[in-house]
Amino acid sequence: TGDSFSAICLFFGEQLRDELGVPVGLVESTWGGTIVEAWSPPEALEYCAVTDTGIDDGQNHNEYLWNAMIHPLLKMSIKGAIWYQGEQNAGYPGDYAGHNRDLYTCTFPAMIEQWRRLWNEATGGDTDRKFPFGFVQLAPFTNQRENLAWPQLRWHQTADLGYVPNDILQNVFMATAVDDDIDLHPINKRLPANRLAWAAANLVYGILDKPLYGPQPDSVSFKNADRSSVVVNFNAVL
Repeated sequence: TGDSFSAICLFFGEQLRDELGVPVGLVESTWGGTIVEAWSPPEALEYCAVTDTGIDDGQNHNEYLWNAMIHPLLKMSIKGAIWYQGEQNAGYPGDYAGHNRDLYTCTFPAMIEQWRRLWNEATGGDTDRKFPFGFVQLAPFTNQRENLAWPQLRWHQTADLGYVPNDILQNVFMATAVDDDIDLHPINKRLPANRLAWAAANLVYGILDKPLYGPQPDSVSFKNADRSSVVVNFNAVL
């Protein structure tokens, strides 16, 4: 129903429909506060040498949500997928250390790869073997100048390269959600959703006047001898 459907997913679909001029079908399969391992098929966990069984609180058991909420959809042909997750792997400052945070560099790309492979096989090739996959980078939760767990997780979401698509995360696009609100669930959901849709329009549909990503840093230098000021130059106007 409208009052329980993912806002990010809904706004993404609306924006993409406006860009393409055609209806966009959406299927929501979500569970808040979960680890990436719960959404992963066994092949992905084996590839990354995950030896634990998860957090073991029901939904956060390894493969639990893959089996219950993704695998049943495999015979449905899809155009692509979007993703908004990460806090349980990052951890909460002063409360929870996070689950396999440093493995996320492997587990996230491996999950995407196995979703693509298995969806392609289950639909007899009707779902593209490298279907586009978009994600929203983990939003800020607290002032994290002293606790770097969440910035580290954002870095791992890009396979430690800082941008997508890249050689590891091919045909992958993303949106940031760090500039509008210090909250895991930013009030303005339309902003990151629109960014995600613009990136999809560019990467997937070739609408090149829409941005694939935001301004990227070109160079970093120190303004004075004591290095108290930093100058960052970007490749586009902020």
